[in-house]
Amino acid sequence: MFQLTRSVTWQALKGLQAETAFDRIRDYFAADPKRFEKMSLRVGGLFLDYSKQPVSDDVLAKLIELAEHSALVQRRAQMFSGDIINVTEDRPVLHTALRNLGEGPLKVDGQDVMPEIQRTREQIRAFS
Repeated sequence: MFQLTRSVTWQALKGLQAETAFDRIRDYFAADPKRFEKMSLRVGGLFLDYSKQPVSDDVLAKLIELAEHSALVQRRAQMFSGDIINVTEDRPVLHTALRNLGEGPLKVDGQDVMPEIQRTREQIRAFS
């Protein structure tokens, strides 16, 4: 199994952490007047602003590299498609189904679990 903390990218991030530990956010803004525009976005009705976090461009690049090396996009897709990713219990992680407000199916072992999720939500509404 891939050991994230033993990867070259992780070690590089640890080095960057030491290098940037005493950086000041205002210095990041002074060096890059477009920092806010580059490091904030609106998505899914949320506004995300990470420009005011102590993250340099180098750190951000290494974080993206770490995500790529750890197959984050593929693993996220597996999680949302109901694949078995909980290796300890040899089953899918279904908390994503509980948060799914869409109409689409989520199949586990060929069975759509969303109708049961929706029935359970209705029971919770009736109870509360």
